[in-house]
Amino acid sequence: MLLGIRLAMAQEIKRDHSVRKDYANLFYNPSYTLFDFWSDEPILPDSNGQYTLYTATYENRSPQRFIGFASELSKEISFKFKTKSHCELWIEGIASGNDKKTKPNTDSNFNPIYKKETPFFSDQLPVVSADPPPDSKQADYTYLDEIAKSVPESETASMERLVNYLKPYANNEISKTRLIFIWIATHIQYDDDGYNSGHYAATNGESVFKNRTSVCAGYSALFESLALLMGLECVSINGYAKGYSSRNNQSYNKTNHTWNAVKINGAWKLIDVTWGSGYGKTVNGRLQSISELDDFWFLTPSDAFIFSHYPENPEWCLTTLPIRKSDFESFDSDLQYTVKFGFNPQKVLQETLKKPYLKPASIYPPKCKLKVVQAPLEYTIHSSSNVFEIHTKDAIQLYLEHNDQYVPFKKTQSGYYTETTHLKGELKICITFPDQPKTYWTFLKYHAD
Repeated sequence: MLLGIRLAMAQEIKRDHSVRKDYANLFYNPSYTLFDFWSDEPILPDSNGQYTLYTATYENRSPQRFIGFASELSKEISFKFKTKSHCELWIEGIASGNDKKTKPNTDSNFNPIYKKETPFFSDQLPVVSADPPPDSKQADYTYLDEIAKSVPESETASMERLVNYLKPYANNEISKTRLIFIWIATHIQYDDDGYNSGHYAATNGESVFKNRTSVCAGYSALFESLALLMGLECVSINGYAKGYSSRNNQSYNKTNHTWNAVKINGAWKLIDVTWGSGYGKTVNGRLQSISELDDFWFLTPSDAFIFSHYPENPEWCLTTLPIRKSDFESFDSDLQYTVKFGFNPQKVLQETLKKPYLKPASIYPPKCKLKVVQAPLEYTIHSSSNVFEIHTKDAIQLYLEHNDQYVPFKKTQSGYYTETTHLKGELKICITFPDQPKTYWTFLKYHAD
């Protein structure tokens, strides 16, 4: 009898899209019915009040089974699905750029970092940090970073006073740039209230320095102001940013982001201090930003930067090959994951220009730093022979999964290595961690023909 009542309830309950501000129930809210994110079917608890469902996020695109009460469900910052098959359909959709669900609002200036929480706001989102690409700097900035983070409040009465305090610690253009980058990234907060209300604070450098809050235009304006006082040559750049909320082959008719270029040893280098300062999550449909430094956006190689940023003035691409806006629009959105994961950005750029609309391997950033030294770039690979070399110090082991069989990588001094031969079908590269030795996290996925 109870089952019949449940079925009747399921037939009557429908999604009210006008109140879909919980973003498909990222958080449990008793005023909403829980709905399947793929099908919009209601998800109902059993007679004991427990839910059985599957979850996934843009970061962890593998179905995770959940059984528990609403209080536990509220801690699951993820998309909810009634069945495993619905969850897998959504995962395949976003991997191919054909997610049928409406993506988040993209009318703001926020650029949160792609982390465990899946935010719904924009200027387009970057991804989890990885080791810098091969052509990036490999310096240790620990000392400079501590100086910038711990500037006494008495030394921040004005921009001039701050710069005078920092200057003695900087003996070259890189160290000057680093001190400014870290101070802004760790002392300026994203303007949550402005984003949530639509009424933004002033974005000129002086106002941002005084208020200690802003959106991307203010971050870049303050960076430029401090850089000029430090004696650096610096400009702010308006342009287009793409991320998880972008659609493949999307046209960009309006700029949505601002970043900086600074001249280091006679050469222009790119910096995005907004993306470098933290990330955001949604709480009851509102933005809540989280401060967390992301070093990737400091002196980012231009060939890596281009997969997520395109300047309004193409001269500021600074890439090793000429890139048109139409090229940028044709790049698969997952290519920015690829270069941040450690794939050589110059080689990735060369391959994508040779083969427009190239579909890269599916990447699901894990909760650690790692660098893909060698691996196939494209999602579809040949079954003959493929080499994988991954550098990381955080894992217990890496595995190749094929037909539900887990084959361990060989451990090397720097990381892990394996070679595949004559395998067909789906191939996954998985990782295990010390705190969860029996959990296999997929971070690369291919199809071998």
